[in-house]
Amino acid sequence: MSKFLFKHLSRSWDIVTLVKKDVIILPILGVSIGIIVGFYKLLSCTIEELYLIVNKDPILAMLWIVVTILSVLTINFLLKLEPYIARGGIAHIRAILMDKIRYNPVKLVLLKILGGALTFLSGFSLGKAGPSIQIGGSIGMLFSREKEMIWAGAAAGIAAAFEAPLAGVASAIEILGAPMNFRLVLILLFTSLISALVSKLLFPMNLSISYSPLTLSSYQILVTLGIASGFYAVILTEALRFSIIKSRGLRVKLALPLVESWLLLFVMPLALGGGHNLVRRLLSGGLCLEMAFVLLLLKSIHTVLSFSSDAPGGLVLPVLAIGALMGNIIGGDVNFILAGMASFFAGMLRAPLTGSLLLMELSGDPRVFLEVFIPSLISYSVVRLSRIEPIQGTLLKLVSTQQLNY
Repeated sequence: MSKFLFKHLSRSWDIVTLVKKDVIILPILGVSIGIIVGFYKLLSCTIEELYLIVNKDPILAMLWIVVTILSVLTINFLLKLEPYIARGGIAHIRAILMDKIRYNPVKLVLLKILGGALTFLSGFSLGKAGPSIQIGGSIGMLFSREKEMIWAGAAAGIAAAFEAPLAGVASAIEILGAPMNFRLVLILLFTSLISALVSKLLFPMNLSISYSPLTLSSYQILVTLGIASGFYAVILTEALRFSIIKSRGLRVKLALPLVESWLLLFVMPLALGGGHNLVRRLLSGGLCLEMAFVLLLLKSIHTVLSFSSDAPGGLVLPVLAIGALMGNIIGGDVNFILAGMASFFAGMLRAPLTGSLLLMELSGDPRVFLEVFIPSLISYSVVRLSRIEPIQGTLLKLVSTQQLNY
């Protein structure tokens, strides 16, 4: 009898302790990530605005070039201090979850934010989303090395970066491999909601999208867009893999996108940075067909060179910008721009649900979901049928085997 009571009392105490831990720790985790990633989001958006100002003044442009040289030298130094700040960081979090690597989370978060700011300042075509996942997951590690805390932190990171809690939950499941059990989903959702709310209150994006549903006759364009996004995702994935492998150990790999940034400042400043300015421009009125084609080519090349340089910055925002350009070219309207963003995201990240939820939350209209989910599924299917390795799979192998050269 005493053993029976002791067993059930112990189990009850474990449940109380578990609930108490979730109720106390998760809000602190969500608020912390909301503030830190929200600030990082503000930093990336603010720095992108500078490109359009610097572009108009030759003296400021020359000063910017000098600053970018110093920035790249500093980035190279930071990579030597902490190699795991390279690129977006999604592969690093996956490697942590698989117990393949370990790093100091405090050191990483500080250097990732500093390195990311310098990367944005240098005009590299890299974004905030991947780093936000790594920053969030690393902050989760400070609270606990348990996987659920790392998943919760990573989900909160993407939620804060885009003010999109549902996309945060989906990203943890689709991209980071979190299991779909009821308790974990609640933890992910709770943390993501708090993080997104804090980020939105303190550092709002103020993205305005004018949307009206498509007619059924327009859905054939969505199918075309999904197929085109899938094929282009295959091409860009292979280009990224080739560039990453060939640039390993190359001492000038940070110089290549830097020089390209200098040229783009004077030729096509909208191709600089992650893509905030470009997406806003497309959503506010679109571009003519010729300009969109040129930007698609330049943005793609700049993204490949930037990502293979190992500079701290992610692939998600440039992918969304490239998808927006494809939507502008194939459909023209805001609906197709949103669908292009989601479908190209699905093809590149192999995450159709995450991309669709992200665009739904960014638009603020649940009616968007079906229009973006259809081309996303098609794009995802095209990429899966191609049987190419996901770019994150390639990066995971490189990270796990310590094949980093700085």
